[in-house]
Amino acid sequence: MSSRPTVLLIGDLAHTNKEWESLGSKYTLLEFRKGTREQFLENCRNGTYAEVRGCYRSNVSTSITGPFDKELVAALPESWKFIAHNGAGYDNIDVDACSARKIA
Repeated sequence: MSSRPTVLLIGDLAHTNKEWESLGSKYTLLEFRKGTREQFLENCRNGTYAEVRGCYRSNVSTSITGPFDKELVAALPESWKFIAHNGAGYDNIDVDACSARKIA
C-alpha cells in the first residue's frame, strides 16, 4: 500500500501532460487512456484500482468507459471518493448512484 493517495486518469490529455506528470510527486498516478468499458469494469473488479481514491475524466472519456452510470459506479472500489469531471453538466455521471456511495 502506497503512502501517497492513488489517482486515475481516464482518457487522454490535450495540453496538460506535464502537469499531470508533476502530480506524481504527491500522488501515485494510474492511467486508463485507451480501452473499453468492459476492460475498465474488469480492472475495478480484479483489484487493479483497489487503492484509487478518485479519477479525472472528461466528456471525451465517455467513449472509453461509457457513462458513469449505476452499473459502473457500483463496480468502483470502496476506496473511490471523488470524480473530477472536465465538462459541462453531469449527463455522463449518475449523481444519485455516486451520492449513495458517498462519492463526490
